[in-house]
Amino acid sequence: MLFSINAGFSEEKKKTALGSAGPFTIDSQGNGGNCLGCQWIAIQGILPPNAGELFKQFVRTQGLEEHSIQVILHSNGGSLLGGVRLGRAIRSQGSDTQVGKSVKQGYFHALEKGQCLSACAYAFLGGVTRFAEAGEIGIHQFYTNEFFRNPDGKVFTPKDFSSQQALNGLLLSYVTEMGAKPDLVIKASSVGPDDMLLLNEQQLTEFSVTFIANEYQQWNLEAYGTGLISYSRTKDRASQMTLMCSSFNKGTLLITKKVDDAKEYLSFLNRIQKFSWFGQTILLSEISIRTSGNVIYISVPLNEKRLEAMRTNKKQALFIHHSDEPHVNWYIIQEEVNFENFTKNFRLVRKNCL
Repeated sequence: MLFSINAGFSEEKKKTALGSAGPFTIDSQGNGGNCLGCQWIAIQGILPPNAGELFKQFVRTQGLEEHSIQVILHSNGGSLLGGVRLGRAIRSQGSDTQVGKSVKQGYFHALEKGQCLSACAYAFLGGVTRFAEAGEIGIHQFYTNEFFRNPDGKVFTPKDFSSQQALNGLLLSYVTEMGAKPDLVIKASSVGPDDMLLLNEQQLTEFSVTFIANEYQQWNLEAYGTGLISYSRTKDRASQMTLMCSSFNKGTLLITKKVDDAKEYLSFLNRIQKFSWFGQTILLSEISIRTSGNVIYISVPLNEKRLEAMRTNKKQALFIHHSDEPHVNWYIIQEEVNFENFTKNFRLVRKNCL
């Protein structure tokens, strides 16, 4: 018989946590603003085994099936399987996750520092993009309630050991599927069930607990035709920047993006008249935009002035809509360049045009 698995603080240690040991709640909240991140789903309290189903039910009743609204977590833990199921439900919704305690402020809510411990840490991994600060994510061994009642008792049967191995396999598979490192599970297994390791910034990055899905990675070189191109992909591989040149074009930036609705995205782009490239203005009429399936291709010509801006101004966004464009969602067009190998690779591309 599979024994009941928990992951959270003992009753004594719950008293020292940040008030997250209460009943499980899911609520739609916001700060009253009209912006990306101004509304969120707040999940707080001890996670029950059916946390995933409760989340799906909440999304359905609130009419949020088509919205990847951010999920804010604040919990001491609870059911380990409940945490995994909640993480899967969050991922299927396409939502980002963040640690924070949602508190009432007048008619609206604000976010204060929170914690996401034990089983909650696995639920947190369900976020497509995941935001947490040092000390907000805690891990340790999973356990049964019998551990605290009789830690030296002989309670395991051969079936119990089999179930425990199966659960370890489930965790490793789940963590890998969510894009985190399996070393996270190994590290958690080294921390006693009556203790808690709060991950520091280095560990959050090392185990890929925090993850910025649309963050571009370093530039790579690749032979193409008779020359070279250089490309940089986002961590989730949904977008790519490619730099190239030819005998008749000194430089071209090609941005390739997978989007949910290419037709709608194209319609939005065509309403923007000006873009910025390292502070240099680029008109819509200069840009070539096309779609294929759910992929959109944005081709930007790079003249000498723009190339010089690339070499000298490394503090601005690579490609973004112009600051004086009216009625534009600021976040939908903002591609930030990763400068690792950027200058060196593009110099080689210019010497080996297609």
